[in-house]
Amino acid sequence: MEATFRKADQILALTGCDRLTIYPNLLSEMQQLNASVVVKLNPNPNPNPNQTVEPRPALMTEAEFR
Repeated sequence: MEATFRKADQILALTGCDRLTIYPNLLSEMQQLNASVVVKLNPNPNPNPNQTVEPRPALMTEAEFR
């Protein structure tokens, strides 16, 4: 997920998101935090044991994307 984050709180609000682009200075700031991190985004908060999980699509190259 590409976005412009200005504060570590914005990133922590998206905990559980698979991929985030985070500036190194914010990563350093988050390393200094002594708080526990709680997953906020969960694609399946109440899993059904009979439900099958769709596999993720294969990663593609930039050439395939274009």
